[in-house]
Amino acid sequence: MIQKKTKVLRLGLKGDLSDKPLRYTLSAYHMDIKNMQVSQMPTVGLIYLTNAADATSDGLEASLEYYFNENWSTEIGVAWNKTRFDHFIDGNNDYSGNRNPFAPEMNGHLSLRYEDVGGWSVAASLVGSSAVYLDAANKYQQKGYEVVNVSASYPLTDKASLSAYVNNLQDRQFDAVGYQNGYVTVYSPPREYGVKFTLEL
Repeated sequence: MIQKKTKVLRLGLKGDLSDKPLRYTLSAYHMDIKNMQVSQMPTVGLIYLTNAADATSDGLEASLEYYFNENWSTEIGVAWNKTRFDHFIDGNNDYSGNRNPFAPEMNGHLSLRYEDVGGWSVAASLVGSSAVYLDAANKYQQKGYEVVNVSASYPLTDKASLSAYVNNLQDRQFDAVGYQNGYVTVYSPPREYGVKFTLEL
């Protein structure tokens, strides 16, 4: 197997504002990747790795966490990534210039949380992602999506708590259509309800 070689340049910033309840992180990176491993699924039951791609990847990641007061807080995070094959020939196929499969260019989240002095809490979050390609030819893809998740927690004792959640509140569908060269569809998770009891021993 050919060994992957990667040159990485990364810069980051992390801190908080002393006069305000705000925390932040920011980072940027650039990668030159040689002999990149790419997962290929040309037909049903056949999956293999190709070690022949040269790629360039650039990205930005940022997050903010802010406390309005002792009860309310919010958090936002966003990531941007651009990965392109500089040179990728697999048999008779030339994928140079295409996007890396299974890698969204944008994804992020926004959450709002309330925590009572008595210990119970409620939270809601919006989670989203741009579309991703499912193959090196960039023919098949999973479309972008945004879903809302909500949760609540209540302390029963010092060591026991009860919580409940609903994921994908809107029951959005974002199926991945086109795995294994168009033969397979992976269905997105539907709305999910749950209750959890936690006991510390």
